[in-house]
Amino acid sequence: ADTGLLDDALAYEKTLGNDRFIPLIHVEPNIREVLSHLRQKYRTAIATNRGKSLRPLLAYHGLTSMFDMVVSSYDVSQPKPDPECLNIILKHFRLMPEEALYIGDNEIDQVLCERAGMTFIGYKNPSLRAAHHIGDHFELLEILAYTLLP
Repeated sequence: ADTGLLDDALAYEKTLGNDRFIPLIHVEPNIREVLSHLRQKYRTAIATNRGKSLRPLLAYHGLTSMFDMVVSSYDVSQPKPDPECLNIILKHFRLMPEEALYIGDNEIDQVLCERAGMTFIGYKNPSLRAAHHIGDHFELLEILAYTLLP
């Protein structure tokens, strides 16, 4: 941003396609099984700073129907860690922050949850401040079996 080239870089980025990169992104183990199980009882959503590649990525991996809502960087005025993305999701589902949880793998996600007042579960990153840590999505099912989430 300090070079004066930000506008040029953003304009160039919009000309790039994602098609050649999407096949290089792999789905985490067990995510389909866990999402299928979760959707029997819970609503699922994505809040991400990913932009134009998100929907094609979900479609490529057959995950589009696994989420009730998707909020990307294109849907907010402020990216994470600003809680706008989570507030949109909470409002849509008519939930309070304490009725939801967020899974993330980096400090931005941790700060996001702290700002939103939402329970944070750290994924494959034990250095994060989180209510729980998981290394596999199946562990989420164990955690939810012992929580009071609706």
